Amino acid sequence: MFVVTGGSFFGFLASAYLADHLGRRRTFQLFLLCSWLITIAYMFLPLSGWPLVILGAPFGFFTIGNYATLGPFFTELFPSAIRASGQSFAYNFGKAAGAAAVSTIGILAQYITLAEAIGLVALLGYSIAFVATLMLPETRGIQLTPGYEPHAPRPDGGVSSPSAEAAIVRARR
Repeated sequence: MFVVTGGSFFGFLASAYLADHLGRRRTFQLFLLCSWLITIAYMFLPLSGWPLVILGAPFGFFTIGNYATLGPFFTELFPSAIRASGQSFAYNFGKAAGAAAVSTIGILAQYITLAEAIGLVALLGYSIAFVATLMLPETRGIQLTPGYEPHAPRPDGGVSSPSAEAAIVRARR
C-alpha cells in the first residue's frame, strides 16, 4: 500500500503539471490509457512478491494520480452560476457508480478470481471515462471570471469589459 500511495503522490504532481502543458482532456485520456494498461498487468498477470510490489508504483501513479486533473477540468467545464453544483454532481455521480462497482465485483468474484473481477470492473470504468472525455471540450486556457460564463482568452491578450463578456455569453446561447 505504501508503494501504491507513493506512486500516486508522484502521479498527482505529474498529472497536474501535464494538465497545464498538454491540456486537461489529453492528460486525463493519457492517464486513463496508462491506467488501463497497468491494470491489465497488475490484475491479470500471475505476479506475486516483489514484482507485484514494484508494479504498485506505476499502478498508483496512473490510477490514482489522474485525480489531480479532475479539479481544474471540472471547474472549467461548468459556468460560474452552476459551477459548485455541476462539479458536485459529476464527482458524486462517479462515486455512486463506484459504489455500484463494488457490488458488481462481489458478484463477479463468485465466478472468477477477485483480481480478475476488480480488473474487469476497473477496465470498464476506464473505458467509460475515456469515451466520456472524447465528448468533452478542452478547457485549458479558459478564463474564469466571477459572475460570467467561462470564455476563451482573447487572441490579442486584452481584457474585455463586463458588458462585452455578457455579449459573448448571449451570443453563445
